[in-house]
Formats: sequence, structure tokens, C-alpha cells
Amino acid sequence: MSDNVFPALPLLDLDIQVSPAYSTKILQAVSGKEVRVSWRTASRTTYSLKFQALRTGTFGRADYTASTGAWTYNPAGAWTEYSVVQSFVATHRGSWDSFLWVEPLAGAQVRVRFLEDSIVYKRIASGYWAVDSLKLITVL
Repeated sequence: MSDNVFPALPLLDLDIQVSPAYSTKILQAVSGKEVRVSWRTASRTTYSLKFQALRTGTFGRADYTASTGAWTYNPAGAWTEYSVVQSFVATHRGSWDSFLWVEPLAGAQVRVRFLEDSIVYKRIASGYWAVDSLKLITVL
């Protein structure tokens, strides 16, 4: 469990889908009467992120500061959004380690992990990549 925060990347075109899920067991008697059991007190939310454009080239970089656990944008650097996302996933070894993400609807930090161990990058133009689905799930 790390306290790294998923980087907020500049000029990023991002689509987000939010799917809260509960764990409820419904038992039905022959008479039709139901008994419901809730296995969780809180929902477990899945976030699906779609990056329309991740740039490559010398557009700046995000630097990680270990003492503060924060990512900061450095316009003089050589990293890009593409490499920042790639290195962040590698740092957390896919779904192995959890991290903090600023949930845009609430504006609060939420502890999440990657739902899958891999990301598919799709080249859309010279120097630009897209990610159709990067899924995060809350850690309870």
C-alpha cells in the first residue's frame, strides 16, 4: 500500500465512467418472500479511464518526490504523459499495489488499485497514444 498519488497530467483529454457496486445476496423462498443480506457496508467503485491523447516527445515530465509522495510537472524535462502513465503502472506492478487517486467528482483522494495488470496503448498519430480502458477499483 503506497501513498503515491496518480499523476494529474496537464492538457489531458480524459473520459471517466464510474460504476459503484454492492455485494448483496438475495434468497427467495418458494412462497416468493425474499431475504436480503448485504456483505459490505460500503460500495466498491470501479473507475474506467479513457485517455484520448497521451503525448510522447519533449513536452515536459512529471517528477516524483519520495519525501512528499507527490508528482509535480516539470516543463523543462523530457518525460511525457505516455511515459508517466507507463512508469506509474510499472512502479505499482499493475494491480499488486494500491495508491491514491483524486476522484474528480468528489475532489477527494480515494485509495484504489489497477483492476488489471496490463494496459493497451494505441498509437493514434505521430507522438500521440490513446488508452481505451484503464480500470481502477477502490480498496476497502
